Amino acid sequence: SHGSQIRLRNFDLPTLDTSYRWRWATTPSKKAKSIKVSEDGITASRNSNRGMNPAVLTSYPLSRSRNHFRVRIDQLGKWIGIGICDTNFLLEGSKPLGSQTKGLNSGYFYQNTGIQKLQLGGEKPRENVQRLEPGDLVDILLDFDINRIYYFHNETLQGFFMPQRKILKDGCLYPCISISSGCEISLLAEDRPILDCNRNWNEILEKSPTTWTWGSELSKRAPNIEVESGVIAKRIAGGNNPAILGNKPFSRENNFYVVEILSMGHWIGVGIADLSFQLNCSHVLGAQPTGLNSSYFCQGNINKLQMAGKLEIVDNVHPVTIGDYVVVKLDYDTNRILYYNNDLLQGSIECAMPLEDFELYPCVNLSATSAVCFINEAFLNLIRDSGL
Repeated sequence: SHGSQIRLRNFDLPTLDTSYRWRWATTPSKKAKSIKVSEDGITASRNSNRGMNPAVLTSYPLSRSRNHFRVRIDQLGKWIGIGICDTNFLLEGSKPLGSQTKGLNSGYFYQNTGIQKLQLGGEKPRENVQRLEPGDLVDILLDFDINRIYYFHNETLQGFFMPQRKILKDGCLYPCISISSGCEISLLAEDRPILDCNRNWNEILEKSPTTWTWGSELSKRAPNIEVESGVIAKRIAGGNNPAILGNKPFSRENNFYVVEILSMGHWIGVGIADLSFQLNCSHVLGAQPTGLNSSYFCQGNINKLQMAGKLEIVDNVHPVTIGDYVVVKLDYDTNRILYYNNDLLQGSIECAMPLEDFELYPCVNLSATSAVCFINEAFLNLIRDSGL
């Protein structure tokens, strides 16, 4: 009003420069009593069983300019949750990070009983992610533009969430951990987002292999499927329709794969699946009711393209035999999965949900004595030259 004066004092204004780094909060509103924070604010630990699912937030929230953080697991107890939350999150309660329904909270959850998953309060979890171990790095990145939360384990993408009922808001979400007794977690100064806020995918693609390989860990491979040289998958005795996933997911830049049929049992399924696919199941690939899965399926006189929950089955496709090349391609623009036998298009199936980067994997479902091999070199050039 008339007569008022205001002076800006720049040296009193907080700045975020290169010396700024994430630190765990010590105030009661952001830290449960049973969690101890080191003097420098870098390490948070829990040394007793006092409290119920205690959690701690960082002092400052995530923002468009600081949309990523990294932690190192120094010590690991019976369980841990690493993720993000808003101020509605209960620092002590009956449910850990990623499973509370009030507000927005999400976490990379591990429990030593064999549970490891990504979870978001009120939504279906993403299972079959990597097991956490002492010394591991976990990165979490928020893309505010497309409303996604990305999770990385040792710089390998494990999956992401796109909250359906909540919007990621600048300055409203905090890095958070929920820990059991014996855990010790450090915030690292490393702050180079694996994906920047402009959604530059180059760093992810550079980390992806130039060739397809099969997943060797049991989260991506049924125990009765063997992998040789990374590219050959073959069925050994036992199992219930065993399957194996590729080591990396599809993306727009890496949207097809080729396998050669090395040997053929009574049946075979070649296609795609997400991480909810059960690798040993009474339903074959393309018929499981869980998640998104589809296949080029051949058994005797039955030769078809199929997708779980879809009536759009393409019958009377060419049977697969030894020496054939099967090509599976994702068309992100038309939301369809295309199947080829050698150089001939057999048909396509439309997906009920939009195809998303890094959600679907190459997958084969093998009967006894069946084996397939990824083809990564000359045939890929042939595919590109043919315009498939």
